[in-house]
Amino acid sequence: MQTDLVRRTYAKHGLTRPIVQVSARQDIIDHLRSLGLVPWERKLAWFHRDTGQWLGERLVIIPAPTDDVIPLSLSTEARRDALNTYLQIGVPFLDGFTVEEAFDADAWDACARAVCVDVTRFGWPTGDHVYHDWDDVTRFLDWPERCVRKYIEVRLSDMQVINNQTSHRPIRDNAGSGQVVFDITNTPYAAHHGDIFGQFVWTGTKWTFVHKDRKFGRKRIKTAPRVRKALMAASVPDTINAHFKSKEKQHARTAHSV
Repeated sequence: MQTDLVRRTYAKHGLTRPIVQVSARQDIIDHLRSLGLVPWERKLAWFHRDTGQWLGERLVIIPAPTDDVIPLSLSTEARRDALNTYLQIGVPFLDGFTVEEAFDADAWDACARAVCVDVTRFGWPTGDHVYHDWDDVTRFLDWPERCVRKYIEVRLSDMQVINNQTSHRPIRDNAGSGQVVFDITNTPYAAHHGDIFGQFVWTGTKWTFVHKDRKFGRKRIKTAPRVRKALMAASVPDTINAHFKSKEKQHARTAHSV
């Protein structure tokens, strides 16, 4: 079976290991069918049993359990338990059937008690459960208010902040053409989320933020002076500074040519 390693960085979401496309989906399907097996696509997520912390996810295509393994005569609850057991037993042997995976390698290595949860029904991209919690007592996967992340969306043509968003899942950079989304959770900007509208400006030595009031149609919504002052004084978060590095070079070349 061919192995096609395609790495996509996930560092901005706090992961220490990138998403890796381990093998082409069709290769796995063809391989299983050549053996007379029925391909079964599942998304599995691992969480720490004691802390509920997300550890990693895998999108796998494995052989579907046959009737002699999980009889159709089983009750609904017994069949569910049997399916969970089937997945748990198969976990050590899934490497050859993995399509995508995303792991926090440090958290995974340090964890002594993990639980594997089938999250296929959500249909979300690999890594989207990174901010969610597992409650091992109630056996419940949840994303309470403290799991919600805060984002701003910037239009790159003029460096204007055009949207403030929240989500319990990562928001990808490709939210729109010519736009980029930044996670500002746990930064000085987070306290003012919802009021962050304005423009990032290069001063010649650093990026700074110039706040502007919002407009809805002809109506202008004024921002409280204390919020405006706090945003002007706050340092631009490191994640945003890092992304704007290419813009700094652009400004430097322009200044040099002048």
